[in-house]
Amino acid sequence: MIPKVDFHTHTSYCDGKDTPRQMVEEAYRRGFSCLGISGHSFTSFDDGWCMSLENTKKYIEEINLLKKEYQGRMDILCGIERDYYATPSEFIFDYVIGSVHYVKVGEEYFTVDYTPEETKRIVNEYFQGDFDAFAESYFSNVSDIVEKTDCDIIGHFDLVSKFSDSLGIHESERYLEAGYNAIRNLIKYDKPFEINIGAIIRGYKQVPYPSEKFMAEILRLGGKVCVSGDCHNCCNLGNKLEVGYSFARKCGFDTVQVFTKDGFHELKIVDI
Repeated sequence: MIPKVDFHTHTSYCDGKDTPRQMVEEAYRRGFSCLGISGHSFTSFDDGWCMSLENTKKYIEEINLLKKEYQGRMDILCGIERDYYATPSEFIFDYVIGSVHYVKVGEEYFTVDYTPEETKRIVNEYFQGDFDAFAESYFSNVSDIVEKTDCDIIGHFDLVSKFSDSLGIHESERYLEAGYNAIRNLIKYDKPFEINIGAIIRGYKQVPYPSEKFMAEILRLGGKVCVSGDCHNCCNLGNKLEVGYSFARKCGFDTVQVFTKDGFHELKIVDI
């Protein structure tokens, strides 16, 4: 049976569509045992999709109230998706997802996951049309995500591939080597790599992050994985989580990490 758990969700405090209460109520209605909400951390150079520092405080306060309200019925966790370039803060969270959403050229920051058209423009204007160079810049950041964010979970490892299908881009040797290097550097931290199905739900990809080839390298090196929906609205809570678990099995993993209020619990895939 698929665990009714998700730790990567967003609310109207950042770029999600629904309030924390709406997300919690829907998760409870759908039989969740644990819901983690992970607002986007504040980034001073691009504040249109993340939480402000003031709203981060309100976010924590609201989720803590919901925790108390649902105590004994459903576990609720207050997390953060901390970007590589996040503005430092003193806020404390139950867990941290470490993610890269930007590359930096000179003093400018460029998003890797806005639209296919914007990705194409960035690659053409700032990387001389070389998608592999764009990916190498991205994976250079990813390789350092644990040190930069002190994360518990490595978020959507190859997010840079979000629009590969629509742009007709394939995993070249250079692209793969950049990703492999990042995996080799991250393995030593013993943090689970998130199998993220968000781009499938939104119609951009047919398979989760990380790709099968990157999953093979994570497995070869003894890495761990966990599954999330990267959900941005109530209607998608829990949808297609089974795709992530099936993908882990297909890629050769015997176990997955399931996040709970007590930390990670290892679950044998044969028990799902």
